[in-house]
Amino acid sequence: MNHFAELLSPEPVIDGVLNDRSKLFEAADIIQKLHLIAQELPSGKPKFEKARQRIAKKYDEIERELIDEFVKCHQADNRSKMKEVAGILSNFKGYSQCVDAFIEQRQMTLPACGDILTRIVPSCAEALVVMKEVFNNPEQVMSKYILNIFHGKLQTHIKAELMDCGDPERYLEKFERLYSRTMKLATELTSLKIGYDPTFLNKLTKNIFARYLENYITIEVRCLKDKCESTLNMYYNSKNHQKKQIHFGGIHDLRRDIQARIGSRTNIIGSVVDNYGGETFLSEEIAMNILQDCKKAFNRCQLLTKQPSELPGNAVSLFDVLLRYLFEEHVSYALELGLLAIPLAEPKSPPEIYFFDVIRQCNAIYHLFEKQFGDTIVPLVISTPKHGDCLQKKKKVIEEMENKLHTGLERCNESIVCTTKYCLIININNFLTRLIFDIFLTFKILIVV
Repeated sequence: MNHFAELLSPEPVIDGVLNDRSKLFEAADIIQKLHLIAQELPSGKPKFEKARQRIAKKYDEIERELIDEFVKCHQADNRSKMKEVAGILSNFKGYSQCVDAFIEQRQMTLPACGDILTRIVPSCAEALVVMKEVFNNPEQVMSKYILNIFHGKLQTHIKAELMDCGDPERYLEKFERLYSRTMKLATELTSLKIGYDPTFLNKLTKNIFARYLENYITIEVRCLKDKCESTLNMYYNSKNHQKKQIHFGGIHDLRRDIQARIGSRTNIIGSVVDNYGGETFLSEEIAMNILQDCKKAFNRCQLLTKQPSELPGNAVSLFDVLLRYLFEEHVSYALELGLLAIPLAEPKSPPEIYFFDVIRQCNAIYHLFEKQFGDTIVPLVISTPKHGDCLQKKKKVIEEMENKLHTGLERCNESIVCTTKYCLIININNFLTRLIFDIFLTFKILIVV
């Protein structure tokens, strides 16, 4: 009560214990009790209000000194004294500041830049050992420790890494790597058995990546389109070929046949049928490159889609890109060129047919596509309405390809049959001419005899 009386007096506080740093723990015990008494003082009386203010001021001073003492003990790795100081501070309002100071000191060992992810688990494991020796609630301290890492240095590291990307493809690759490593980090932290709910760590990961996950699929689709288009352009440029608009079926085929027949009779066939020197403009290697790029995109889609309910829709968006560039822009285009290059019926010379090469390549590409569809795409949409959508789109594209292949086979057969027929007629005519000549010669000999 002497300490309380001195605080009530109008004179400055000169109490030795409360101002003696060597008796900090004793002063902490005293000020803690005075703080409890101050809370019971009647309000509205100037005498008590002054004492309450003095107690609050001294309370804050001693609390700060205790935190400073805790930091010094931590730097000296004096864990027994850290435990003592933490125990005293647990009765103070600023106990959380003690925990914050511990976290700040421990995380100073984490690199400010570079590969911070490899250091987080060792840092947590080392910190957990100290927490168990120092704090009465190590699991709560560890929870705050991890939260501080995720929302502090880790989030800063992720932001710096993803801002330093020059193009979308590099951005997506780095995004995938950072996200997968962070998810792996969450799994490793769970193995520390700190009482953390594993699902919470996954939610924490999604939270720090939220702004990047939000627009992920837009960037992925755009990047995949650009990548596929670039792959095809490089291929056609390597062949010195400029893609052209080709109209398939109906009046266009009829017009082609009429022009071809007229051209064949006037010996101007080259302007109608161009076989491009046997080039099919179809490449299994290019198809494999497109499929590989799409496979990477589908794998990223499975990992980086924000909500599971959004995954089937995102997968369909990527599937549309695959169908467009693999079949519409490459396979279908090559088939249409191949159809135009098939020699007409009734040729005057043996036909040069390269369409069978197109058929072989289409078959190989189809099997590659079918395997990826079953292995990569179906698992993303199975048991959802999007599965049926994918099957319908796939069926439509394959039927269009089969129709063109069927048309090409018919034209090839017509050309081959007509050529064979023409050759047979020529041979028969030659045979009959020779036979008539031989008969005439025989009769002539008989008459002479």
